[in-house]
Amino acid sequence: MLRRSLGRVLLALENRQAQPEPENSVPDMSTEAREAVLELLRSPDLAERIAADVAACGVVGESVNLTAAYLAAVSRKLEKPLAVLIQSSSAAGKSSLMDAVLNLMPEEERMQYSVMTGKRLFYRIFEK
Repeated sequence: MLRRSLGRVLLALENRQAQPEPENSVPDMSTEAREAVLELLRSPDLAERIAADVAACGVVGESVNLTAAYLAAVSRKLEKPLAVLIQSSSAAGKSSLMDAVLNLMPEEERMQYSVMTGKRLFYRIFEK
């Protein structure tokens, strides 16, 4: 009974988080900030800069995984964003890797799950 109730609470929270955000929730960028961002995005060494920045998060030996997770996280605004599933043995640093990448994202746009059943993933895919 408790398990079922907790499942209902989790489902209600996920549904609430999935509701669309009100428009204009992000303040406009200044012209200088916009130019700086565009300059960064046009940089020929963008991939190396991203790898160096995520490596500075303190997670050692995971530069490829950190970069992949970061690219998936920043794709959140795309029509079809990328998804990441971190799978490894127990105590291998999955949470540390995920926390490092999520700390680079705006707090209001983070969605994090640490345990997910196959059944829940199945229903999450077909809900939409």
